[in-house]
Amino acid sequence: VSLDEPGSAGRGVSVDADYPTGQLPEGRNQPDNREEVRGRVLWNTLTAGGAGVEYYYGYQTGCDDLLCEDHETRQTKWDDGAKAVTFFDQHIGTRALTMVASDALLTTQGSAQSAASVGVYALPNSPTTFAIEAEDIGPNPPGDWVFENDKPGFTGTGYYRWAGPDLFNINGAGSGTMSYVVNIPASDAGDFRFAFRARRIARTDGRTDLNNDIWMRIIEESSGQQVQPNGQSGQTWWKMFFSGSLTDWVWSNSLDRQDGTKLPATYNLSAGRHRIEISGRSTEFHFDRMTLNKGTSRSTNESNTTVSDGTIGGTVSSVGPGTSDGDNYLFADPGQTYLAYLADDVDEQVLDLRGQGGTYSVSWFDPIAGGALQTGSVAQLSGGEYRALGSPPSSPNQDWVALVRRN
Repeated sequence: VSLDEPGSAGRGVSVDADYPTGQLPEGRNQPDNREEVRGRVLWNTLTAGGAGVEYYYGYQTGCDDLLCEDHETRQTKWDDGAKAVTFFDQHIGTRALTMVASDALLTTQGSAQSAASVGVYALPNSPTTFAIEAEDIGPNPPGDWVFENDKPGFTGTGYYRWAGPDLFNINGAGSGTMSYVVNIPASDAGDFRFAFRARRIARTDGRTDLNNDIWMRIIEESSGQQVQPNGQSGQTWWKMFFSGSLTDWVWSNSLDRQDGTKLPATYNLSAGRHRIEISGRSTEFHFDRMTLNKGTSRSTNESNTTVSDGTIGGTVSSVGPGTSDGDNYLFADPGQTYLAYLADDVDEQVLDLRGQGGTYSVSWFDPIAGGALQTGSVAQLSGGEYRALGSPPSSPNQDWVALVRRN
């Protein structure tokens, strides 16, 4: 699969800044977008597993797809592409066949914290239901989440309230991310129904469409891949909401797709560790607890708010807040090879090596100048934890490619 015709109709891939304007068949009305093309088009595609890109010459660039006969108008873009192909040929090769887009394994330094065990819980009479208290993250949750215990009827020791702004646009998802890692036993792998227990501030205006939702997603830790709801694909975060009561705690299993389609939060989970990520969306949302129930039907335990939880095998851990920068991409075969294209906060990146053994070498490649691999401030990493990639050899304000390979 390749990417065809990136960019707007007027711009696409624009003419290089140093190309003589007098030699263009038409007037130049678009600035050079080399950096954007290199990152958001070329390396974004390659680190998603794409075969390549085809560039489109926009009609406002002075040399468009109908009239342009000089491909040297985009010479720097072709040079960047050649350097990327050379890098893959020399340093990735057939490894690419087992690598997949794994952006969730890359976070910003300072946002990743070591996992702390807080237990896995089974509700009575339902050994395949995991019940997790929201407040297991601790008394100081990330972002604008606030720990409270003054609203009656909560379970556990309290709940979290989102005191931040409304973040209805999906570009705001990821703010104040709280993560809960559940280890699914092999005997229980399969379909699970996810539900949460929540409430809103007491409203007197009758509005049931406010203060009632969060962003959520589930990541399979062994691969770094997002697990989509059954029958769905393509969304990076999902709006999860509840309806009804203006004053009481309620359970919900409802997701809202970006096109407005409503569907249940059911997932097919393999054996092993899965990270449930919860992010703020609606101000004054109160988050009490959540459950993963084996199967796709509603569990009676969702309505039982007074049960005593009993610990079962496995662990659930809280880590956070983990954030991933929008212009940083990770292509990986977890435990073997990690290729990170970094354009934001280049010297503050952390790789999630939890669950992976061994040691790893760290090398850097300059996607602008090309050339041989270089060594930055960190040459070796050990598996088993979050590990900082360190700083590139020079110029941390430009984009770089970090290559991490198992020794």
